[in-house]
Amino acid sequence: MTRTPTSIELFASAGGLALGLEEAGFHHLALVEKDKSAAATLKRNRPNWNVLCEDVARVAERDLEAEFHIVRYELDLLLGSAPCQSFSYSGFFGFRIEPRTASPTGVAGLLNTVARQRARGKRLKSSD
Repeated sequence: MTRTPTSIELFASAGGLALGLEEAGFHHLALVEKDKSAAATLKRNRPNWNVLCEDVARVAERDLEAEFHIVRYELDLLLGSAPCQSFSYSGFFGFRIEPRTASPTGVAGLLNTVARQRARGKRLKSSD
């Protein structure tokens, strides 16, 4: 019997990466998206997905192994497509500050989650 690969996605937005992973056979343990409209879109389009409308930094503070019944080292993929505006040239020159990643807690929350979960695969991509 083949085990279904699992994932947790941070900064899920409207679910583009999640849809691709679903097609690839992944089971999403959670999708974390702070934006209420994007989270509502995810919930409406995929009511069976566990969508958390929360800040990544707050989610990272919790015991995700207990919350999602993950055995350490058994999560297959932890991914995030962090908002890139604060890392782009416009953010660098002060034209637009992106509060989701401009604060140290946004990036630190993501990195802390990765370090604690020790997923088999990790992917951080800047969303353009």
